[in-house]
Amino acid sequence: MILAVLNPKNSQPLPKGYRGRFAPSPTGPLHAGSLVAALGSWLDARANQGKWLLRIEDIDTPRCVAGADQELRWDEDVSWQSKHLDRFQSALERLNELHLIYPCTCSRQTILEELEARGTTPERNQEIVYPGTCRPQEIGTVKKDIDLMTNAAWRLALPPKLIMDFDDLIMGHQSQNLSHEVGDFVLRRRDGLFTYQLAVVIDDA
Repeated sequence: MILAVLNPKNSQPLPKGYRGRFAPSPTGPLHAGSLVAALGSWLDARANQGKWLLRIEDIDTPRCVAGADQELRWDEDVSWQSKHLDRFQSALERLNELHLIYPCTCSRQTILEELEARGTTPERNQEIVYPGTCRPQEIGTVKKDIDLMTNAAWRLALPPKLIMDFDDLIMGHQSQNLSHEVGDFVLRRRDGLFTYQLAVVIDDA
C-alpha cells in the first residue's frame, strides 16, 4: 500500500462537519482501485471543506505486510483498528447480552455441504449465504460465555426479511435483502479475530 496524498499548499484550517476517510488494509501494494477510491474520497472531503481521515484496517493480522502502511498524508491522527480490540470485544459482549449473536462451529466445507443438501449449491465466486445451521430456534434465549467458546465463530442473528436501503449519489437507490442474500454473518472468527463487519461499524460510529 504505497500512496502519497499531500495536503494542498496554503490550506486553511478546516471547519468541523464533513468527514471523509480512507480505510485500507496493509496486506501488500496498494491496488489501483483503492488509489482511485482514496483520491475520490480526498477530493470529496476537500470539496466539502471537511477532513480526510485515515484508518488502517489491520485486524486480520496474519495477512498484514510490514511497511505496507507508510507514505500516507492525512488530517488528524491515524486510527489503527488493531488498537481497538477492547472496543470490539465490548460491542460483542453487549450484543451477547441482548441475545443477538450465537456461536457457530461450521466450517466452510460444512456450510457448502448443507447448501448442497438443500439444493442451493452456489456457483464459483458466488456469495455463500449462511444457511443457519447453528442458529438456535429461539435466538432470544441464547446467551453463552464468549470466552469459553474457544472453537466457535460468533454470528449476528439477522431478523427475517431484513432489507437495507440507501441512496447512492452515482448508482441511485440501492436495496438488499440481508437475510436472503447474505445470511447471519460472522462478527468474530473461530481464531478470535474480529471481522470487518463489526470493526468498521464500531470505528465509524
